[in-house]
Amino acid sequence: MYTTRRSGFDRDDARLHYAQLQSRKAKLQHHLTVLHESRCEAFDMGNWDDVDRIQLGIDDTVDELQKLS
Repeated sequence: MYTTRRSGFDRDDARLHYAQLQSRKAKLQHHLTVLHESRCEAFDMGNWDDVDRIQLGIDDTVDELQKLS
């Protein structure tokens, strides 16, 4: 964990790192929402190839979110 300057990583560095992770997590969650909406539209239009392609993107995004949690 982040402790002192002697270990090479101080509290300010830890706060910055945490803020960057939270920002990335928020962007991924927004991207996931957009992908779900796109998949619903493709499903309604009957574009099955697009549904499959978008589902792969959803799966990858969910995997990335799980890594950040």
